[in-house]
Amino acid sequence: MAAIFSDHAVLQRDRPIEVWGQSGADEQVLVTMSGASRKTQADASGRWSVSLPSFRAGGPYQLMARTATRQQQVNDVLVGDVWLCSGQSNMEFAVRNSINADSEVQHSANDGIRHLTISRDVAAAANADLRHPTRMESGGSVDHAGFFGGLLLLRARIAEVDTGAPGPHPFFLGRHAHRDLAVRAGTAPAGWQ
Repeated sequence: MAAIFSDHAVLQRDRPIEVWGQSGADEQVLVTMSGASRKTQADASGRWSVSLPSFRAGGPYQLMARTATRQQQVNDVLVGDVWLCSGQSNMEFAVRNSINADSEVQHSANDGIRHLTISRDVAAAANADLRHPTRMESGGSVDHAGFFGGLLLLRARIAEVDTGAPGPHPFFLGRHAHRDLAVRAGTAPAGWQ
């Protein structure tokens, strides 16, 4: 699977789930998640993709891709709502600068909300994967993650919002969406100042 498929992912509910990657040329690939399986054959350059059926909100699930010579497993995958939060400086504004910041940080732990900060990157053509790492905040640690084609993939659970990212707009959107819609939420702020 592409590098952006990683532990603690959030995938969009109620729509087919696209999974892609690279293997050996013409190699058979089997992708499974929670009892749903799809087979495909890689092309001459090793690229492959499958479309798993849509899932209702839920999880955690395990996503697996297998060939005759290799297996990749992704754990703690949630299915819920994915929100791309786009803007300029308002998306880069830090939680530490919001009203009641100390209280918000202290009460931020929620495994049903996951946040991704997309790195700044410009490309003349679409890429199958992100070329540069992105930042994931999880209790002060930084990890890598990715965003592609309407699917948000996050590599770490948010245990507590630290003093920087995610910004308050995506953080509060994720929290309210999780509470009001009763589904897991992933947010991806993509802002440029």
